[in-house]
Amino acid sequence: LSRLVIGGAALALIPQLFPRTRPHVWVLVGYLVVASLEQVLIARDFGGRTRALAAGLVDLCVVTFFIHLLGSTTSVFAAVYFFAGTLNALVVGLRVGITLAALNAIAYDAVVWLEWAGILPFAPDGSESMRAVRPTYEVALLATVLVTVLLMASSAVVGMLVHAVRRHEEDLTAANARLEDLSQRDPLTGLFNRRHLFEQLERELARSRRGHRVAV
Repeated sequence: LSRLVIGGAALALIPQLFPRTRPHVWVLVGYLVVASLEQVLIARDFGGRTRALAAGLVDLCVVTFFIHLLGSTTSVFAAVYFFAGTLNALVVGLRVGITLAALNAIAYDAVVWLEWAGILPFAPDGSESMRAVRPTYEVALLATVLVTVLLMASSAVVGMLVHAVRRHEEDLTAANARLEDLSQRDPLTGLFNRRHLFEQLERELARSRRGHRVAV
């Protein structure tokens, strides 16, 4: 749902704040359509990690596109990389989260260095003052190192924490199942006890009320 919220906010605000981006509004509209389709797939539990990875790649393309339009080293939109990396690590796990973080870092670094080399125009839809100055070598190096290191580190830390929490949850679930089994068995013989018998009787009597036969 965060994709729909962020995409809707971007569609409402970016064309107003940066009028030169209005010809590219179709990108945001398309992104909202894809995000809506993904919500349908999530609701139907379809695709798993493959769907999550594909959705992350769509995020990467849209975010990188607008970061290039508005200034890779001067706009605050690079922060969206960190937001997306944290969400991916929280929702889809460590492996997919780290993979998407690495791809985001590569995409950002590529844009910055292509702008530094003059192959891509810098901030073509930004303000006049921004378009007049390309990033220097020092600025490009600092921006790419900071974004790459912080993005990878934050995604890795969040992913490892989520992995540890899920592992503890699995251990707790297994322990609870073991305790439940022990509570229904005689400790000497291992046979089911009175508690298990009454639970089974209640279950069978409930079935008998729906027309099933029951015998003891």
